[in-house]
Amino acid sequence: MERPRDALAQGTEIGGYVIADVLGRGGFAITYAATDALRPDVRVAIKEFLPAGLAVREAGSVTVHPASADEAEEFAKALERFQDEARTLVALNHPNIIDAERFIKANGTAYVVMKYEEGMSLGGHIEGGKRLSESALRHILPGLLDGLEAVHSQDFLHRDIKPDNIYLRSEDGSPVLIDFGAARQAIADEGRTSLTELVTPGYAPYEQYDRYSLQGHYTDIYALGATLYRCVTGQRPPEATSRINALARKVDDPIVPAAVAARGSYSPVLLEAIDRAMAVFENERPQSVAEFRRPLGLGGGQSAETLNLARTPETASTTPRLEVAPDAARASARPRLRSSRVLAGVLVLLAMAGGGYYAWSRYAPDAAKTDEAARKMSEQRARAGAEAKRKADEAVRKKAAEDRQRAEAEVKKKAEEETKKKAEEEARRKAEREKAEADTKLCRQGAGASAAEIVAACTRIASDSARPPPEIADALAFRAQWHNQQRNYPEALADCRRAISLNAENARAHHACGVALFQQKDFRHALQSFGRAVELDPHDVYLAYRGHTLLQMGEYQRAIADLDRAIAKAPKGDYYSLRGAAYYQLGQYQRAIPDFTKAIELDPKDAEHYNLRGASYFKLGQFQNAIQDYGKTIELNPKHFHAHYNRGLAHENMGNRRLAIPDYQAAARLGNADAKARLRALGVD
Repeated sequence: MERPRDALAQGTEIGGYVIADVLGRGGFAITYAATDALRPDVRVAIKEFLPAGLAVREAGSVTVHPASADEAEEFAKALERFQDEARTLVALNHPNIIDAERFIKANGTAYVVMKYEEGMSLGGHIEGGKRLSESALRHILPGLLDGLEAVHSQDFLHRDIKPDNIYLRSEDGSPVLIDFGAARQAIADEGRTSLTELVTPGYAPYEQYDRYSLQGHYTDIYALGATLYRCVTGQRPPEATSRINALARKVDDPIVPAAVAARGSYSPVLLEAIDRAMAVFENERPQSVAEFRRPLGLGGGQSAETLNLARTPETASTTPRLEVAPDAARASARPRLRSSRVLAGVLVLLAMAGGGYYAWSRYAPDAAKTDEAARKMSEQRARAGAEAKRKADEAVRKKAAEDRQRAEAEVKKKAEEETKKKAEEEARRKAEREKAEADTKLCRQGAGASAAEIVAACTRIASDSARPPPEIADALAFRAQWHNQQRNYPEALADCRRAISLNAENARAHHACGVALFQQKDFRHALQSFGRAVELDPHDVYLAYRGHTLLQMGEYQRAIADLDRAIAKAPKGDYYSLRGAAYYQLGQYQRAIPDFTKAIELDPKDAEHYNLRGASYFKLGQFQNAIQDYGKTIELNPKHFHAHYNRGLAHENMGNRRLAIPDYQAAARLGNADAKARLRALGVD
């Protein structure tokens, strides 16, 4: 293919690999062929994260940076999700999942090094309306299902299964799942890109078109069913949005069921499985890969647990062995050896003295001389014996002193080593305590730290089995809270539910579950979670969230009661604004206005407080006051199309059509359909 302008140049080196040809350019990444710099015969594929429209690389540069300052945060979150995907792929090590060998961070972005596979995508095999036989499908399906099941076992979703993302190896036709959609989902979660630009029409189920809908294994199963539908009919299925719209209008589903479209060419059980997988509503689909494969008689393959162990090196611990040092053994023998030598010397000396006496006495000329000689010999013998004894005693004393000094040195050395060991152990424990305290502080407060650092601190606490369960539960609750702030609601729910299983009395965990459910519009279950949090701890935040949930459910009087309690504990602008909204919904505009006014006093930079008070004035026919509040709303948030449109209505109600038209035009430019309709009604282009 023609090399994209923003691709790395041939010959560029990344982490020990040399970039060669471009294999593909998608909306979120560029895939290159590459070789090992040290072993040119080793080929790999390298996927570079470079989402079009979100990040750019200037000509002649290798560095990737956000397309603008406004895109920086979204790019960072998408990059983090790309990294999570890469780590999951590296950990999986499954024959039917693209073999990710390494993860590299460089040039302001990230790269995944993958095994180079010879083959062609399933999409290439069925190009031009071609179909696959049932025997071919049954050859591909077991491996494909095993790979997808391994992905799901890691609490991960593929999110973009389609023919082009299933690769068939040349040597045996076995399938490989490629191009996971984690980074794409991260961009969708931010809400700054149209979801229709981030899904593959025909293969994505309807829940992927709604960023607030919960996705699960059934999401991938729909896409798998749609892929099989394409294989057996030669046609791409209709888009899920058109199917749901048809059901809403109570007209026929536009899809021709596989059991009808491919009847006679495939077994009924296969076609029924495809149709069930493509049910519009997720609760009517198989909820797991195992449930999908069961009627097809396809057994499971290699387990995810076994596969993960292949990536986890076993580490063996060794126990130090205490040995007796050879030098110490020799030292303990020296006193006997030296003493023996001294005594031997004494005996030789005495023997020599005795022998001299014998020789002298033998040749003595007379008795007097003999007596004198004997006396002298006796004296010499006594002196020699005394000297020998003195030397022997001195040798023993010296050896004893040396042994004592050596023993004292050994004792001192051992004491110093023990003191050093104790100091090191205490320093290690102190460092661990300080680290644990720092993790606890970072997990709970997070001041000046990134979301990744905060989540990492909470994760370390949650993984520390030495900590008591309530402390682990608290860390999980805080991590769930940070996940909520990052809009990672499934992760937040997993954490808070685990926290509750460890400590059912943890109010923060119940509240975090409530927030995640609220953001996913599951207000009924959110209300239960907030209610439990309030029972355990009637904190103003918990009361306010329950009041907000009741407001969303239309239970305005109950909402007001909770917000009254929250305001009594902590008079915050948001609490007054929510209570004002409840009065507004009850038509009590005179009571709503003071609450919005108080909210403005507390949060004068919040545009929504002015907008809601303006709406209350409008309802009371106080159009001039409404115009002033809408004007302040627009000043704080120029893109607030509701404020533009409503100010236009207020002007028009006061007979100022000339002033209304510019507001309608501003709202229309911001995408407000009512404003466009109003301009047409006024005859304005």
